[in-house]
Amino acid sequence: LALLLLLRPWLGLPLIALALPFYQPGKPFLGKVFSMVEILTLLTAAAWAVGLVARRLGAGSRQGRDRPAGPGLSGLDLGVVVLVLLGILSLSWAEEGRVAARELRTVVLESALFYALLRALIRHRGAAWLVVDAWVLGASLIAAVGIGQWILGEGVITAEGVSRVRGFYGSPNNLALYLGRVFPLALAVAAFWRL
Repeated sequence: LALLLLLRPWLGLPLIALALPFYQPGKPFLGKVFSMVEILTLLTAAAWAVGLVARRLGAGSRQGRDRPAGPGLSGLDLGVVVLVLLGILSLSWAEEGRVAARELRTVVLESALFYALLRALIRHRGAAWLVVDAWVLGASLIAAVGIGQWILGEGVITAEGVSRVRGFYGSPNNLALYLGRVFPLALAVAAFWRL
């Protein structure tokens, strides 16, 4: 996977989007537990960085050529930077420093890194749609897991006479929140998709 991403770092983005609903079952590595989303994000970032350094070194050896200007910072970019800085600053008053640092890493820093990778690596509409398609496919897979749990009666939580599935999450609410973010996009694409 690392070799594939070194050749085509942008392919890491749909893989990350596909893996998003499956972040819960982490794998132990070097004494810590990492989800597939984290591993894919870090591998994609490393592959992009290696490619960037290689291009800069190659461009330095070819003199007389202008470097293409990268995209400028948008208001959303600045908002993400401010969010990261506030997250880092919040560690100074966190009561549970280790827990706060882990949450900062998994919720804020890695999300900001994924956003930066999207901004840096998506160069055409087809690549953007591939990420969207992978996101919807991942949501469909976790929904299928939930349906399978309901059919088999495993992993079902019954509250107030209502049976609810939870997928790989700790609560049915977490599954519903994830699917609730993907559903409007899938509905809009289905409604306005042209043959």
